[in-house]
Amino acid sequence: MAALTMLPVFLLFLFVNVTPIVWAIAASLHAIPALNPEWTFVGVENYVAVLENAVFYESVWRSIVFAAGSVGLQLAFGVWIALMINRSFRGATLTRAVVMLPYLVPTAVLGYVALWMGNSQFGIINQLLLGAGIIDQAIAWYGS
Repeated sequence: MAALTMLPVFLLFLFVNVTPIVWAIAASLHAIPALNPEWTFVGVENYVAVLENAVFYESVWRSIVFAAGSVGLQLAFGVWIALMINRSFRGATLTRAVVMLPYLVPTAVLGYVALWMGNSQFGIINQLLLGAGIIDQAIAWYGS
């Protein structure tokens, strides 16, 4: 029974995650012209061409430097901010509120969007359901 209940999730995981990876690997073994739907099998020639290109190694190095630098800076800055707002000082409450604001704004915006979508007079949910003929009159989603 446990395997049967996990099967839909596993199939969805395969469809969403594994299928694109397998497709990308298969596509990498073909020459795919931009304006021609015909794929020509070339095997590992694409990989050989990339590995022989010096620009590839420059790009990899720049990506590594960018990733390490941005993570390092974010970590250092984040720890510094956390240590600073953990101290007691004049205006500490306001500083903590300002620092936490970017985390709170998306949640508040999402709440307002949900309210607007479910509005009985002009909400998109009612408009879609009315347009599809699923309901005859608007529903007060947040009403009693």
